[in-house]
Amino acid sequence: MKNIFSKILFFSPFLLIFLFLIYHYRFVYQTPFDEKYARDLFDHSQYRIPLSPRSISDELLYQVAGVDYLRTGDIFNINPEAPPLAKYLYGFSIIFFKNAKLMSIFIFIICFFIYFLILKEIFKKNIFIICLGLFLFILEPLMFHQMTIAMLDLPQLLGFLIHIYSFLRIIKEKNNIKSLLLWSNVAGLSLGWFISTKVGFFAIPILIFDFLFLYQTKNLLSFITIILTSILFFLISYLPFFIKGNDIFDFVKAQKWIIHYWLDNPSKSIKGMIVINLISGFTKGWHEGATWERINEWTITWPIYLIIFLLSLIKAKKYNLKKNIEKNYILFISLSLFLLFSLIPLFPRYLILIFPLFIIISIPYLSKIKNNLKIFLIIIFIIQIYLYLNPNPNSNIKDIIRNFTNGSYQDLYNELEIKDEKIDRWNFWRRMKLIEKDLGIDKKQVVIGLKENFYPWKNKLKGEIFISIDTKIGKIDNRSETEFIKEKGRWKMIWQDRYFIPNLDQDDQVIGNFELGRYGKILLKDGAILSDEEKRPFFLVIKKEITDDKKIQLQLAKLTGKGGTFDIEIIYRPNSLPDVPTEIGFIKEDYNLSDFNKIKLEKGVIYEMRPTRVYYSNLKKGYPTDLIKKIAWQNRNIIDPEWGGKIMIKKRDGKIIIIKEKIKKDGKDIVL
Repeated sequence: MKNIFSKILFFSPFLLIFLFLIYHYRFVYQTPFDEKYARDLFDHSQYRIPLSPRSISDELLYQVAGVDYLRTGDIFNINPEAPPLAKYLYGFSIIFFKNAKLMSIFIFIICFFIYFLILKEIFKKNIFIICLGLFLFILEPLMFHQMTIAMLDLPQLLGFLIHIYSFLRIIKEKNNIKSLLLWSNVAGLSLGWFISTKVGFFAIPILIFDFLFLYQTKNLLSFITIILTSILFFLISYLPFFIKGNDIFDFVKAQKWIIHYWLDNPSKSIKGMIVINLISGFTKGWHEGATWERINEWTITWPIYLIIFLLSLIKAKKYNLKKNIEKNYILFISLSLFLLFSLIPLFPRYLILIFPLFIIISIPYLSKIKNNLKIFLIIIFIIQIYLYLNPNPNSNIKDIIRNFTNGSYQDLYNELEIKDEKIDRWNFWRRMKLIEKDLGIDKKQVVIGLKENFYPWKNKLKGEIFISIDTKIGKIDNRSETEFIKEKGRWKMIWQDRYFIPNLDQDDQVIGNFELGRYGKILLKDGAILSDEEKRPFFLVIKKEITDDKKIQLQLAKLTGKGGTFDIEIIYRPNSLPDVPTEIGFIKEDYNLSDFNKIKLEKGVIYEMRPTRVYYSNLKKGYPTDLIKKIAWQNRNIIDPEWGGKIMIKKRDGKIIIIKEKIKKDGKDIVL
């Protein structure tokens, strides 16, 4: 009874920390997975449409993939380049609990318990050292943040920690055949879990030092068991692939494709990035145009871990693997991961693998530092945790600006607090896209900023939003007061339609009436016309009526001369309303209209006869088409017409408010 009470007392502080973190991030666990939205985002993201203005995060991608795997068994349709195990887990959590992050809680708790067993195995009964290691493990923002997301790193960490614990038991039980066989199989299964979760490249350094240590202890039979068991587990993780009728040769071909995918990856690493991350708390992404950014999870412990790790390497007896084998194993596995992370493109979250090892290496030293310094470091560490748990809304503002500028209103919806509960994601998207269409928007600029200082304890902040839109009849600038609120630990911006244009309320209607002036002519002195206005087919696409995207894209690419099928796809597929015609463009200048009249347009394609400028070459007088176009460009301010019309708001009571109006202007003729 006394033993049970002491265990409860030991784990109580950690349980309280877990409960606090779960409560603090409750919005994460209370938000159900929106499968319709997630699938729509994936189907219109960079993975389906290159250079799409809409992009899906890795986290949401894995959730979509996990649900798809469990329902279809098709592992190589979505995210085939990453092994499927973790995605199964998240898919299972979504299907049964409507939330993938609940699985992350479960995995993190298991990781914590396995880490406790590792600490106990290495430090025996040194309760203070074990407690210090557990507190650092659970309080590191880099670690507990994993409990709030559905990425591959945390499930991979679970396999890694079980493998380390199993390996330590193999060393301990080397003379007990039954225990040795048990822990060798567990080590193999956990390594199989590890390589079935993320790309198996990370297992290479683990296997190297597994071999070296088992060779030193004359226990290579365990190494063979580990290899065979891990391969078997890896094959089983692809069971749906084999159930669909594929054989081992198909599997090898698929894995060969995955290897080539990663080897051909254009991402370039900054060598030694891990050192920069640990010391400065800054990182730089892989994509073109990436800038240095602060790592939100960085704390004062990171450079301390690095310093102690390097000192431990210096003090370690050269390659004496038999002495103090448990700590040497941890040290050399840390070294192998450190070198690997120094060479590859590195996301800070990858460090979740090495941090538990850094903590094991560091805690004997940290426990011996002077009390004054210890108190100082603890205070800084606690302040950094507090600041991490209570961030400013800058990252939210960044996402709002990006989605607003791109017109991805269904994605913007996540960042907004909309008071009218009747307005769901799709209603909001539809209304905003129709407003854009009615305004005749060419492009827009969005600037959002805070109007008061941020403090971590604040739950409300005043802000300002400036939206500048270029319409057919000129620019509309609108500056409005806004407010950011934090509910359940998450920042959102309060939305009002009048941010878009002045005086616009939820139930109002935007009306845009536009008319283009007439194109001016380019003439010669003898009256010959070189350029004039002519009505020609202008193509539009109605997305919901499309039966074959590829055929439409191929047909319109030929008719408009806009390039390849991709150039057509990027116009209408990523973010257009399904029942509202999306403008594609005019028929090619040199396309014969009599030939066009013989063509049957694909289903979903319509056209209107709209005025545009056409060119008539006159080679006898020395005016080829290219020269006429050059003249037209140089004189565009004279000969091209301007749009006229009105932008109005019809209020709920029927009142009309004119926002902007302009008289159309005809282009003037010029005589050469």
